[in-house]
Amino acid sequence: MTLSTSTMVKNRLLLASFSVVGAIACLGLGVPSASAQTKEDKDVVQLRDGKSASLSIESENWDAIVGKGSPPISWDNVQAISYANAPEFTKAIDAFNAGNYDSALTQFEALKEDAKLRKVFKQQIAFDTALALAENDKVDEAIAAYQDVLKTYPKGRYHVRAVDGIANGLIAKNDTAGAMKAVDAATADAGDPALATAIGLVKARLLVAQNKYAEAKPLFVAASSAQGAPASVGFEGQLGQATCLFQEGNAAGAETAFRSLTKVDAPKHVLAGAWNGLGDILSDQGRKKKDIDQLLDALYCYLRGTTVYAPLAGESGLQYERALAGSALCFGYVSDLEPNKDRKKLYSDRANERKELLKKEFPTSPFLKLLR
Repeated sequence: MTLSTSTMVKNRLLLASFSVVGAIACLGLGVPSASAQTKEDKDVVQLRDGKSASLSIESENWDAIVGKGSPPISWDNVQAISYANAPEFTKAIDAFNAGNYDSALTQFEALKEDAKLRKVFKQQIAFDTALALAENDKVDEAIAAYQDVLKTYPKGRYHVRAVDGIANGLIAKNDTAGAMKAVDAATADAGDPALATAIGLVKARLLVAQNKYAEAKPLFVAASSAQGAPASVGFEGQLGQATCLFQEGNAAGAETAFRSLTKVDAPKHVLAGAWNGLGDILSDQGRKKKDIDQLLDALYCYLRGTTVYAPLAGESGLQYERALAGSALCFGYVSDLEPNKDRKKLYSDRANERKELLKKEFPTSPFLKLLR
């Protein structure tokens, strides 16, 4: 199999952090749905530094967890959550995380009828319902479900991701203007400058997808220095700026920015995005120079996104998809240049394996169109 790319293909690989059709972009403002539960009356928040905190969670806001009698815990510091006394909720979330969306939706509907169900569970069910509908290609129903999340849980844990889900659904319906209008409306209704800045990242993604980098950059800059927002918003802004630099022809500046991001304690999807960005730069240079070593360096960058920074259940698989596609392309490019017959076949086989893996795990992935 021979794989090739065009300017459009390169753009789509670079913009994967921001351009999605039928997938959900994770803005780093949440963590995977918890699938474990504690036997005590208190919830347990596992922190990124290896410690944990026991508390009774009262609300999960877009920027932090709020517990009864406890100081807020920023999502930046959260690794996972184990909820107390939640067997039925846990069972439904396990079905969702396993990709059994029909079963999950049935269980979610039953749980909604439980008047005693905790608000944090109802909020997560509302958002995961929208995700499941989107995964089942029920676009209109998914959009309505995301809108319900915004209305019922304003400034909640999934506020920004719900806005992004609405935009993605409208894009899937070829309504870019409607997506822009929806994001602008959500920004105006935010009522919180930090939240408005985070929602601005969704608009920046839409602008990047339209090659409007000059309009997107101020939104990325604002996010990178946002006050009162989780640090992940700033990292998203930096990643967006680096992407714009490369798109504008400043590969050296983009490479410096991407490498800087790989050295910080950013969310996994941001780190994967940074390594994917480096892979794009090195792949572009390697193809132009017909340099196998440089193409292999690009390959190693992409492989980080499929191994070290692979998503957990419930997290966005977008950068993972992008890494699979990028590595498939690189294996194909190396195969085209490799003079040794046996190694040529080996690289070609690896390219096919990556493509088939992408096809199997993400049958509707937009990146499949980049491979032939």
